[in-house]
Amino acid sequence: MFGNGIRNTIEGLGFQSPGWIVGAGVAVGLWLVYLLATRGVHLMNVTNTYVGPGLILLTAAMLYFLLRDYGWGQIVAAEPLDPFDNPLLNYMIVLELSIAGGISWWGGVGFLARNTTTRRNAVYPELSHLGAGMGLVSCVGLFSSLVLRTEDPTEWLIPIGGATMGIAALVFVAVANISSSAISIYASGLALRHIEVLKVRPWWHLVLWTLVPCLPFVFWPDELSGMGSNFLAYNGTLYAPVVGILFADFVFVRRRRINMWAVFDDGPAAEYYYTRGFHWPALACLILGQVIYFALLDPLSYAAHPLFLYTTASLPSCIVPGVVYWAWMKVAPPRMAVGRPARIAQPNI
Repeated sequence: MFGNGIRNTIEGLGFQSPGWIVGAGVAVGLWLVYLLATRGVHLMNVTNTYVGPGLILLTAAMLYFLLRDYGWGQIVAAEPLDPFDNPLLNYMIVLELSIAGGISWWGGVGFLARNTTTRRNAVYPELSHLGAGMGLVSCVGLFSSLVLRTEDPTEWLIPIGGATMGIAALVFVAVANISSSAISIYASGLALRHIEVLKVRPWWHLVLWTLVPCLPFVFWPDELSGMGSNFLAYNGTLYAPVVGILFADFVFVRRRRINMWAVFDDGPAAEYYYTRGFHWPALACLILGQVIYFALLDPLSYAAHPLFLYTTASLPSCIVPGVVYWAWMKVAPPRMAVGRPARIAQPNI
């Protein structure tokens, strides 16, 4: 989206953009993400102080222009972009992508909560933004794509808002994509810290390595961005089981009691250190959830099992691993690496 925003901004100013401009924009975007992530959380907090409210105002303005120029009747009467023959399948795929897209923020939510000072600051902003706020943003994107026949929001900002408003919005969207990507990269770098051989590496090494999987977008930006919905569905195969397992672990196994200090201690004598550093029941249930997901829906072709039309794929792959994990921990909980049984109830910190 950053690269597309640069291309559409150039064309909105009346110039012809070369074919390589999107890939070059991706490369510049990755460089900016690297700079932002290596400078620490404070700079990202400063950036998001302006990006968050700005996106709310931008979305409200786009919704106003959309209703003014096209009206609710034309939006409702618009034909789907690329529907399947089965209307129920169309609806369930949209529902599935909505669920998968929402739980894709599971790791990001944890990172954001980790950098707040109070429980109130950790909960209410995320519920309001990722709940009601995300719903509004998604509706504006949906309505605009239907009437303007494109899934790329950077392509309809200028037609809806006009040249001046649209270009300003494109620039702002480009900046917003950099800041949100930096959050994901920063959280990924923190995760790499828990790999033994990487603990002693400099922080900029970890950030750089998390950007390596993004490099294909420099060379095939259009082909890969066209698989955005497949990417959302694939996220469901991973995050749906994780959500179910962690929910069962926190609510039913540990009875909502956890030692927050020990969560970030991965030493052999740590409170939550299991056999060789792995919690095998959780990993087995994660794989079970992914098998269930792929059995119900192929995230690449959207080939669906008949049950998918009534259950989605994310919900079964979330609930079943959670139930199996809870039963496993009740019957045969794993032992700690030092040989003592895992403690279920932990003190509140």
